Amino acid sequence: MKKIVPKIYLGVDWGIKKIGLAAGDDFTRVAVPLTVVNTAAELLAIIRREKIGHVVVGEPRGLRGEAPGPEFTAFVDKLRQTVKLPVDLVDERLSTRLAARLTRETKNSGRSDDDLAAMLILQSYFDARESLKK
Repeated sequence: MKKIVPKIYLGVDWGIKKIGLAAGDDFTRVAVPLTVVNTAAELLAIIRREKIGHVVVGEPRGLRGEAPGPEFTAFVDKLRQTVKLPVDLVDERLSTRLAARLTRETKNSGRSDDDLAAMLILQSYFDARESLKK
């Protein structure tokens, strides 16, 4: 019998100074906070170490849908060229605010807003794909 291996997804909450990360797989479709990194090199190391098969990046749009800045576009372009994996973008409007609220309400001092935002981004991706199946 062939062993089925789940595809591991990485949720990314990009920021100029730090990058929040979350992980999940295509079996459970549940995102969990992973860590926060400070550089693209650290991000790439985690992608390799965790055997990531798909990357989901939160796209920082303004509340009126304004396009993200050139730093974000350069980050995504370089990521796609480097990892050679599927990289999808998800509208991340309000994910950071929701993560901050979640941190306050749960008094979760062991987590940062960044990895919680990455979790929300990845979970919204899973949820949207699941609703398309129905």
